[in-house]
Amino acid sequence: MIQSAIKRLLGERGTAAIRSGRNTLRHYRQYAFGDGFAKPPTRLDLEITYRCNARCRMCPLYGEHPDGNRSRSAEPDPQNELTTSEIRSLLDQCAQLGISDVTITGGEPFVRKDLCEVLAYAKTVGLSTGLISNASMIGPAQAAGIVEAGLNSLNISLDGPAEVHDDIRRSPGMFARVERAISLVKEEKAKRGLDTPHIALGCTVSALNEMYIREVVETASQLGVEVSFNPIFYSTTEQEAATHSLLYGRPVKPEDWRLPERIIAVDVVRLAKQLPQAQALARTLGVAMHSRMGGQKDLVHRFEEPNYSENNKCLYPWYATRVTPSGTVYPCSISVDMGNIREQSLEAIWNGPKYVQFRRTLRRHRLFPKCAKCCVLDKNDLLCKLLP
Repeated sequence: MIQSAIKRLLGERGTAAIRSGRNTLRHYRQYAFGDGFAKPPTRLDLEITYRCNARCRMCPLYGEHPDGNRSRSAEPDPQNELTTSEIRSLLDQCAQLGISDVTITGGEPFVRKDLCEVLAYAKTVGLSTGLISNASMIGPAQAAGIVEAGLNSLNISLDGPAEVHDDIRRSPGMFARVERAISLVKEEKAKRGLDTPHIALGCTVSALNEMYIREVVETASQLGVEVSFNPIFYSTTEQEAATHSLLYGRPVKPEDWRLPERIIAVDVVRLAKQLPQAQALARTLGVAMHSRMGGQKDLVHRFEEPNYSENNKCLYPWYATRVTPSGTVYPCSISVDMGNIREQSLEAIWNGPKYVQFRRTLRRHRLFPKCAKCCVLDKNDLLCKLLP
């Protein structure tokens, strides 16, 4: 009750600023004075596979790109993916390091037949687990498996109403499969008397779906889940080149964050009207709605100024890390090679010479050119902006 009163008093942005500020306080000392070294991470994002059953138009692996708007294949090699045993070893290391949260993503994680086994093992070593999925491969067995495994949160991608979602995902019938998946997971939770996994829809806002924000809220209401809206992340050829000129090595991921204008050219006037209308609708329908986007002025900066950033520094590489399907550790969407868990321990890589140099370089430049549209940068983190 007290928390609700404070939230009403401060408003959504004030509450978000306090929440973000706490995270900054936890990690700023290492950022400012650690000379590139960091305390053990608290979060790991594991890309369990790059294989996927969808071909989303905005995807950096399989989507449309400026070079003729052709779909680009990630050419995943399942033979090179971490084995179940290797993933177990990684999760053991996470627990020993003090990592509390592991999020599994892809590609599409349910392509891996051992996904539920991996999730269950993560719980046995005390890790909180999250899963990002398109949900289209969740049938009765998968729904039972993730609930039994103790999955904490399930974030399901949704782009709009049925015809819009299916078109963006380039997969007919995917919207219907999302509806079915949520129903199945809810049934399993009820059968076992469990509250988890917490289910949420995640909508990436682009020029392809900016006009359907309210419909996504309506879908969330019909399905009985919460929803979050995040602006699309993209970069330019110039930003890519300028960033990697400051770093060593080539990117470790076969992805392309350059997207065609027809995807990134958001009508900010229309979106600025849609967002408050959607928020009002969410309140009326009792839907928990979260948005990382502000009013029209913020949207103009975000979508019409290529080099504009939501914040002036990034602390992410001081508290989180990412692992590819083949075990390569990399710091963020700037996917440079920090080492491979098949050759070194995660602990050795985390404060190894490559990672330390990466953090030193980022600290010196505050942000890299490619960081401009990164979704990790938080405009509400006023404390981060104010600190030197």
